[in-house]
Amino acid sequence: MKHPSLVYLVLCLWCWAPLAQLRAVPLSVFLGGSPPSAPAFTAHTAGFDGNDVIKRTSPPTGLSDGSAFTISLFLDPTGLDSTLQNILWFSSSRLEIRKTTGNAYQVVALSSAGSSLLTATSSVTKTASDGWFHLYICVDLTTSANCKFYFDGTVDASASWSVTNGTIDLLTSAPNYKLGGGNSDLNKAHTSMAEFWFNDSYLDSPSSFATGAVPKSLGSDGSGPGVAPVWYLSLAGSGASWIGDSSANANSFDTIFGTLGSPAAP
Repeated sequence: MKHPSLVYLVLCLWCWAPLAQLRAVPLSVFLGGSPPSAPAFTAHTAGFDGNDVIKRTSPPTGLSDGSAFTISLFLDPTGLDSTLQNILWFSSSRLEIRKTTGNAYQVVALSSAGSSLLTATSSVTKTASDGWFHLYICVDLTTSANCKFYFDGTVDASASWSVTNGTIDLLTSAPNYKLGGGNSDLNKAHTSMAEFWFNDSYLDSPSSFATGAVPKSLGSDGSGPGVAPVWYLSLAGSGASWIGDSSANANSFDTIFGTLGSPAAP
């Protein structure tokens, strides 16, 4: 006969294995609930206080001239309402997004000859009391009906658009790409930013980026919406780390003028 203590040990181990597996199952499952969901996505942020500009002065990998682009960006205006503020600026104003003196948002695009191809102004306005919102702009100059502003996922049907088909000079001969300031670093922005996504193609899909004013995860390189972007800022961190590009192109901004803040996420 086997030793009694050995038989007891085997029985204990046989019983303990399934019990250990059961302990890993949340109690809510036994009570009829669902397993806990994955943690919500939390965006990294950068605070621009009117003294800050970030720049890239080398040609971005993957960027090409063309007639289309898409921008997704979360903004939280923080001050100096009713003043002109540059959000995005490409060399020689070839592409600009700015907050107007009327607190609307405006996008402008030029050809390599400096001819105007696009001037659009939102009917929606935002001030420092409004908090975070999702700004989404998709443009296809070949079809004016495809040029749209979205605010928190809702199209701005009353925005004004002046559209001329042509080639936007995105990859300029003197590369200088900025967030937070304009020509000669004037008209600096007073705003918090998060989840800057840019591509030189047309994508009419704001719901891929946000639910209302809340960002969605775009994956480890920003390609979650099904398109690999030229820029995606940023999974690198908040504040000064936010200049690191998380796209597969690694088009990080290379210069910070001022000190970027780390505001609370949208």
